[in-house]
Amino acid sequence: MRAPDTYYLFLCDLRNSTRLEGAKAGEAVAIVDATLETLNAQFAAALAVPLQLSYGDEIAGLFTASAPIHDIVSTLRHALRPVTGFRFVVCHGRIGSLSDDMRKVGGPAFKQASEAMSGLKSSGAFCRWLLDDPLLSATVEALTESANAFLETATDYQYQVYTLLEQGLSQRDIAKALDKFPQSVSDAIKRARLELVIQMDQLIRRHLMAMDQ
Repeated sequence: MRAPDTYYLFLCDLRNSTRLEGAKAGEAVAIVDATLETLNAQFAAALAVPLQLSYGDEIAGLFTASAPIHDIVSTLRHALRPVTGFRFVVCHGRIGSLSDDMRKVGGPAFKQASEAMSGLKSSGAFCRWLLDDPLLSATVEALTESANAFLETATDYQYQVYTLLEQGLSQRDIAKALDKFPQSVSDAIKRARLELVIQMDQLIRRHLMAMDQ
């Protein structure tokens, strides 16, 4: 359980944003804006400062609980997959002051998250989780990295199957929804290790929900 004056800072950087061509860059920004509007409404109860895009390629938000952040990451992955990837940091700590403008919040949490983001850019890793418990941080981070590695190598079809599997659909229902043979869906799940990815997603949620209690 977090102390009253500490928060979960979510910092997300769009990958290769400066290399995107004009049309693609505009498409990415439009997708981000629409997605953040939806997420801010959906998770309003857990947000101290709403998610917002700043500096053109950086998303930031301040949370009172950690569990919603995993769903935020999942939603951003679904939305941005057609145009670009991203990396993110979650840091639990003290802030400078609450402000509607995330660039004015500051404090130790922002400093630590910014340093971690620099490390991600250098290493090419997907995420850093900086929670109070180092072992829990390492566990959630390893699960997140592993799940993302499978999803980044998935074909578009395999990823379609994953999104429906994630929603709780059976293989038979997924085959019907995608107009595919059941064997095709089963093969996609096996080749992309999608059941393992779903299990890792569930473990991440359980760890974060337990920490928030």
